[in-house]
Amino acid sequence: MELPDYKGNAIVYLLEENYEADIDITKNEIHGILKISEISALPIMILALTPTGSATVSDVAKTPGLEDIITLQKEVGEGRPVALFVMSLPLSKGYQEAFEWLSTYL
Repeated sequence: MELPDYKGNAIVYLLEENYEADIDITKNEIHGILKISEISALPIMILALTPTGSATVSDVAKTPGLEDIITLQKEVGEGRPVALFVMSLPLSKGYQEAFEWLSTYL
């Protein structure tokens, strides 16, 4: 995976409501991001978007293909922070916690 001229302070990865249907793509993309040395120190915030917010962080993290990537708001590898948050757009749920976490790394 190539990342042309990336200039940023964090990576935000969105999982849509039907993320399980595209789990192979998601797994490959996140694994690819983790392997890019130029961005190895950047925090990764993974946002699982659900209409009702009924899925939990544990539910999403246990999805086959993601359980080895998502470490539930802990550091992975050589101290790289990766966090997963479940958000609901209609209910405005999960935003504050997610962006408060991200702000601690910016």
